[in-house]
Formats: sequence, structure tokens, C-alpha cells
Amino acid sequence: RTRMENTARKRQLCISERFGASSDEAVTMDAQVGAWLNARGKYSEAEPMLRRVMQERENTLGKEHPDTLTSINNLGGLLKDMGKPFEAEPLYRRALAAQERVLGKEHPHTLTSVNNLGLLLK
Repeated sequence: RTRMENTARKRQLCISERFGASSDEAVTMDAQVGAWLNARGKYSEAEPMLRRVMQERENTLGKEHPDTLTSINNLGGLLKDMGKPFEAEPLYRRALAAQERVLGKEHPHTLTSVNNLGLLLK
């Protein structure tokens, strides 16, 4: 592990201990660390973290909250990066359909999901 990774993990643990593992602060930190791990190709460490983020956001914010939809899209991206397009596709489609309903077809997050699905299907 790098020094930066160790620092992020320590911060993640402190936030979780202070606010609780299901707190918005801890879930947001998990999302950031999971994205960071994904960007560095540490998929096996990122996957359970991003799955937990998605589940926590569904439970606390609801299935169609914009933050939940972002976490669904992020998990789809991780699965795509892991070479699991058949697992990524339904997540991308789910996020996109809900974003179109909730945010509208022209919203930047919706357009990001359109792009992600398009790249996956290319």
C-alpha cells in the first residue's frame, strides 16, 4: 500500500468510528476510497466497498435518489473495468432509466449515464 492509500484508509476508519459505518459521512468516504481504488486497478478491494455504498444509499436515501443513482452508475463502471460487461449493463440501464425520470433527459448526470452505457455497448 502507498502512503496515500494508508492515509485514506485511516481517515475512512476514523470517520466510520466517529459517525457510524452507515452514516452519510462514512458512506461518502467509502465511495471516494472505492473510486480511488478502482482508478488504481484495485478492483477486488473496490468492489465490496462500492456495493456497500450502493446498498447503504438505497436503504437510507431511496432507490431513485440522485446519490443512489450515482453509486449504481459507479458500481457499473467498476464492473465494466473488471471485464464484467454483463453485470455492468443492467446497472447502467437501471441508473439511466431512473435518472431520466428523476433528473430529466438533459441533466449532466443522465448524459454521463448515456455515455457510459454507449461505451459499454460499443
